[in-house]
Amino acid sequence: YIEVDLGTVQPIKQIVIRFERTDDAQNILAYHVELGNENGYETVYQKSSKASQTEKITLSETKIAQKVKIVK
Repeated sequence: YIEVDLGTVQPIKQIVIRFERTDDAQNILAYHVELGNENGYETVYQKSSKASQTEKITLSETKIAQKVKIVK
């Protein structure tokens, strides 16, 4: 997994992931996104199909978190 610490608690409504490989060469076949704070982590998005090079995720509601974790 990859985890990004935002340094402080932040409102999160949208997450953009830019994978290294192009769409044709992409080998990420599924992943999920977790948001974390002092109370633990919450899964806020799951994808069970091949990822694009750029994934733009808009959450249905704004979440508050300090960490963003992408798990393959």
